[in-house]
Formats: sequence, structure tokens, C-alpha cells
Amino acid sequence: IEEAAAAGVGVVIGAPLATGLLAGGEGLPCRYGRPASPDEPDVQAALRLREWAAERGISLPALALQWILRNPQVGVVIAGAVSPAEIEESVRAVTALLPPGWEVMSDEQRAVNRRR
Repeated sequence: IEEAAAAGVGVVIGAPLATGLLAGGEGLPCRYGRPASPDEPDVQAALRLREWAAERGISLPALALQWILRNPQVGVVIAGAVSPAEIEESVRAVTALLPPGWEVMSDEQRAVNRRR
């Protein structure tokens, strides 16, 4: 993101929920609608991030979407909703009130971000 901004190139985020890994829910995260392998480093990081968010009373989609939307270098975020219910869920996520200090990036957030 920083390199694109330095070059004057707009940034479009097409998978702000990491293809499903940051969509929340119970159990093993899904990727592209299928359960992801628990051995994948991205899945392990997403599970740690889910726990980190839950400890602070934050939904994982709210954390992911608000974190990326607040980056001034990002011009467009495409949530990839496939139904009206998913659009409503995204609206709730981006308008949710988050506790003070939520944006302090954890090691897990940095790990997920580095892989994007």
C-alpha cells in the first residue's frame, strides 16, 4: 500500500476479509467458502486475530473493515457481498462503535497484513 501511494497509484482492496479468513464466525475459518486448513500460517494468524478481537469485544469483520477503511492511502474497498444480508452485515461492521485503542496493531494483525 505504501509503495503504491508513493508512486501516486490508487489502491483498491478487493478482499478486505482475506477471502473469508476474517469473516468471523465459529470454528475453522473458511477461504473461498470452504474450510481452510488449520496448518496454514494465514489461518493460524486469523484464529489468533479472532481471539484478540473477541477479548476486546470487537467483531472480526468490524476490525478488518474499519482498519482498512481508515487507511488514508486506500481509495476503494470492495467487500464482495453476494446477498443483501451480507451488505447489511458489512454496513453494521463499518458503523460499529469500537472501543478506544482498538486500532493498536497486534502482531497477529501485522502477520495477516504482510501476507496480503
